Amino acid sequence: MTDSADNIENAATGGDGPRAAICVIDGNSILHRAYHAIPDTMAAPDGRPTNALFGFVSMFLKMLEEFHPYGVICVFDKGRPQRRMDLLPQYKAQRPPTDPTLKAQFPMIRELVAAMGVPVMELEGWEGDDLLGTLARQGEQAGYDMLLVTGDRDAYQLVTDHVRVVSTKKGLSDVVIYDPAAVAELYDGVTPAQIPDFYGMKGDSSDNIPGVPGVGPKKAAALLNQYGTLDEVLAHAGEVKGKMGENLRAHADDALVSRRVATIDCTAPVTFDAAAAAWPQFDPARVRAHFGELGFTQLTRRVLAYASAADDEQATAVVSEALAPRLPDEALEGEEAWGRLRAALDEGAWLGVFVDAAQDSGSLFDLEQSVYVALSSGWVVEGEGCGGRSDAASGEDRAVESAAPVSAGSAKGAPVPPEGHAAEQPAEVLCFGGDDATAVLLEAYRRGRVASFSVKDDLHLLVPTDSSEPALLELAAFDSARAFDVSVAAYLLDSNRSDYGRASIVAAYLPFELPAVPEEPKPAKGKRSKAASVGVADPAQDERTRRRLAIASAASTLALRDALAQMMDVDGSRSCFDGIEMPLGPARVMLERAGRTVGLPRLAELSAERGGQLDELRER
Repeated sequence: MTDSADNIENAATGGDGPRAAICVIDGNSILHRAYHAIPDTMAAPDGRPTNALFGFVSMFLKMLEEFHPYGVICVFDKGRPQRRMDLLPQYKAQRPPTDPTLKAQFPMIRELVAAMGVPVMELEGWEGDDLLGTLARQGEQAGYDMLLVTGDRDAYQLVTDHVRVVSTKKGLSDVVIYDPAAVAELYDGVTPAQIPDFYGMKGDSSDNIPGVPGVGPKKAAALLNQYGTLDEVLAHAGEVKGKMGENLRAHADDALVSRRVATIDCTAPVTFDAAAAAWPQFDPARVRAHFGELGFTQLTRRVLAYASAADDEQATAVVSEALAPRLPDEALEGEEAWGRLRAALDEGAWLGVFVDAAQDSGSLFDLEQSVYVALSSGWVVEGEGCGGRSDAASGEDRAVESAAPVSAGSAKGAPVPPEGHAAEQPAEVLCFGGDDATAVLLEAYRRGRVASFSVKDDLHLLVPTDSSEPALLELAAFDSARAFDVSVAAYLLDSNRSDYGRASIVAAYLPFELPAVPEEPKPAKGKRSKAASVGVADPAQDERTRRRLAIASAASTLALRDALAQMMDVDGSRSCFDGIEMPLGPARVMLERAGRTVGLPRLAELSAERGGQLDELRER
């Protein structure tokens, strides 16, 4: 079993060289997983549920990024699984009806997958597993490595040296690749070819397959390791002692029927076509239209990024332009920077502030600390004040709506990031280091209007939590309306996110990403890191990259302020942001600085009381 795709070869087929990979997606399985992994509060602008669709496409894109397959195919169940129901009338009869919210998304995902140029296969009376197996065998014979993307363990019986199962392990982000050795490890020595025999004995409660009473997975694996096949187990059932032997003899027919039901039929009337499956070969306009109707702005850009210049030069240009805000090569410093800052403060302009703090610094502001201030973002958010909701008619333009605000994910539609483009002029970014850093931050929060990834962290640099250090800013007179906390706004718009770091927020709400900074080499265990890190090939280059990241971070706060403000106007959270969250920031800074007196004797009394209650509960 491997957790990475490093060993997946994707070169063109031919000769004895590496095989190209084809991914076959079990549409029903992955859509179910996506539905249960993502809250069902997501909705398109027209009110249709989209959580399963969003999760499905996210998983699809992760698969492309991990495996870089030559082609992709998607299969679905269609109608009643007639063959299996003829063998076992109670097959899957115990399953509850599909949730209406999920059921509504099945026809939508078929359309969305087709819009991405992925062949969709389904046959009346056939389950997706059978199509998965048929395509796996045909593709393997045609010389391809087949990757079966599914959460259904039945598919493990299809695994060979050139057919592997990509299984979702946790949610949608953690996947495991199963080869023959991984299957045998998972099932205590049972090989892929023995999986139907395995289910014939142990059954499958999720599909209502009975198996043999009293034979669980461990016993089934032990019997197969001893006798090889179900037929041989039944032939030697007289040798199996006790109740298990009696059950094997009494339920031999049930075991054989269970095996037939659990066996994937690899003779479905479908034809593997590598040319049709080749990725990507979609129509960018069709992708923009379908994704636009659902409000999937960021996903649209990620899919369109796969369009080659030969297929659609226009789509490639749109993507490349959106991914490139205009940023300066260097930030302005010295007296000229101070002059531009004072002019901006006098004008009442919004400032994008980013504090670049050295990791190993002992104090808050020393020569290694810098404050970057952006006076413009280098990127224009379109339709300021319009709300930035997607236009279902075109899927591309943004509609100017005057409708009353609605909550995110409500029936009227969740807000989506507004469109934008690179500005004519590059962003204007100033840099202040050393003692100037303190003075600039103080001036920005005392006189200016500040957008920051964390206003609270900035304020704590001016009002330290250690009350023995002087407070440079009078928080009681601080006007929270003159500050915009990007992380707080991102949380109000989507409280289900797991990461509110600046790189994650930029990637989620703007059509570009922050520059990556090379990771510092980790010191050997038990040894202190040295100032001059061994293994950094070019410290000067790393410093240039760090400065570019700081410039982009400062500039992006202004772009995010414009975009997130529009989105909060749409979903109704702006009043909470302005009236509750932002005023609480300075209040928390004051509380954290003041602290609270703790009565240690009273804490001891409470500890004794609770300890007695716990002892009593243990005895009971």
